[in-house]
Amino acid sequence: MTLTFKALGVPAPQGSKRHMGNGILKESCERLAPWRSEVAHACHDALPPDWDPTGPYAVSIVCLFRRPAGHFGTGKNAEKLKPSSPLHPITRSSGDSDKLARGILDGVTEGGGLADDSQCVTLSVSKRYCEDNESPCALITLIPLSNEIAA
Repeated sequence: MTLTFKALGVPAPQGSKRHMGNGILKESCERLAPWRSEVAHACHDALPPDWDPTGPYAVSIVCLFRRPAGHFGTGKNAEKLKPSSPLHPITRSSGDSDKLARGILDGVTEGGGLADDSQCVTLSVSKRYCEDNESPCALITLIPLSNEIAA
């Protein structure tokens, strides 16, 4: 049984830490804790009663980001994208795909979708801009894989 759910909000990266002194490390992204909590709640709410979080899983993540205002024209062209606007979100503000996956996988684990994020044996992560009718979010799919050797 495949599980797909949506975590609303701007995806936040996990990975870089700042040294605060006295051996204390702090996540550099202030949005990470509330984002992981949103992912955990969305995952928990979507889990069917018979969900088994213990096997190997393929995980697919699609992170949606709002386009910056600078991608659009002004005046009469305020609704139109400039020809110079990039197709994909590749700036620092969207985060690295691997760091986005870390925060999301930890949230999925907290939400009960996986017993441990090491169970993710196949990972697909993509980033894109929101379409007109979409809001920033992450679309997350957990696909159980067989753990048996074929005869």
